[in-house]
Amino acid sequence: GETFLASFTVGSFDIVFLDIYMDRLSGMETAQKLRALDASCRIVFVTTSPDFAVDSYDVNAAFYLLKPVTMERVSKALERCHL
Repeated sequence: GETFLASFTVGSFDIVFLDIYMDRLSGMETAQKLRALDASCRIVFVTTSPDFAVDSYDVNAAFYLLKPVTMERVSKALERCHL
């Protein structure tokens, strides 16, 4: 998360896929910082745990994918993101 945010430029991404469990800065913390910088970038969580699905609303996540990910679920996420 820290590495991504250090090189992040507003408007450079239409969509960002984040895992919840990442070293140092969690995916949720990364999403909070990302959202403070860019309100329009779509966030999709891809993770093994449903535990943070409700919290994803706080960062206006577009979708919450549980692993293992299927093409059908990725397609649905992209449709929701209008991509």
